[in-house]
Amino acid sequence: RLLYIEICFYELLRHIYYNLPNLHLITHKFLFLAIFLLPQNLLTFLTLVPAILLIFYLNFIQFRRSQEIEINEIKNIAKLIVSENSQVVESARQLLISISASPEIKTSSYMCGKYLSELLTRYQRYSNFGVTDINGNIKCSGVPLLSPVNLSERYFFQQTLKSKEFTIGEY
Repeated sequence: RLLYIEICFYELLRHIYYNLPNLHLITHKFLFLAIFLLPQNLLTFLTLVPAILLIFYLNFIQFRRSQEIEINEIKNIAKLIVSENSQVVESARQLLISISASPEIKTSSYMCGKYLSELLTRYQRYSNFGVTDINGNIKCSGVPLLSPVNLSERYFFQQTLKSKEFTIGEY
């Protein structure tokens, strides 16, 4: 097949040389280079094209694989974040259950506030602990309050009263 291409190429050059006017300006040296070096360059080109295409294809495949790996890493990080968040919520729920069962919470507001204040020094993740009555009034707090606070309008408080379950508030 390569021989057929070379023969066709030679025939084309001969046709151009003999049939076009003013082509006699082309020197024999150029014609020699065109006839003998161009087929070699064509052969080199035809040899290199598949290799170049293979390189592009392999780079594309590698790029796709790296994208898949990055997507999987992002999914794993998201799963880890969800898992850690679930553990934080569950540990907060368990802590609040323990706090609600303590006798200090059920006694006077002074003992309750002192107890919650001590818990804040142990659990520095939390900014405050508080106990409310059924109307949303804070009865005791780990951080002293300057004025009375009512939480009855807050979403988490209303949801807790409705569901009688542990509820997470807004941030």
